[in-house]
Amino acid sequence: MTNTNPFQKTLKETLSIEGVGLHTGKSVSLNIMPASENHGFKFRRTDLLQSPIIEVFAEHVIDTSRGTKLQQNGATIGTIEHLMAALVGSGIDNALIEVDNEEMPILDGSSLPYIENFKKIGDSDAAVAVKRVPGVSVQGGKYVYVRGLGDRYTKTTLNELEIPGLDPDRNSIQL
Repeated sequence: MTNTNPFQKTLKETLSIEGVGLHTGKSVSLNIMPASENHGFKFRRTDLLQSPIIEVFAEHVIDTSRGTKLQQNGATIGTIEHLMAALVGSGIDNALIEVDNEEMPILDGSSLPYIENFKKIGDSDAAVAVKRVPGVSVQGGKYVYVRGLGDRYTKTTLNELEIPGLDPDRNSIQL
């Protein structure tokens, strides 16, 4: 399934996390890496021969009894729900997750450690960041529009540089 969102988001840089698997008790290292548009979410099992990829799709779910477990290409990955909740809840659409064990680290038992780290890393592009500002929208895929500004606002300043608008009546800037 292709993501039709024109403002897809990925991480700005790789996030590395280490912990212990809840059910196996084994040490786990993972790298959550930026991915290209329409990549979606994929796990790469780096501990297995040929590092098989497991795509995050409902049809790959094989067990939900003590967590969510996926299977594809002869490999499984379990306890993915906290990471997946953090990715989706943070508005991230694309990521490659390299993991060296059969399950994700439990960390503190919630999505919070992932979310806090995503916030530290930041967004991958300005349009995505602007979308989360109340009263601001991106129009036509390239213009930032600020609702509620009076006609007296006809120029925009970004990092102390004046950015001319194409239409001063719209109070918008081209990204």
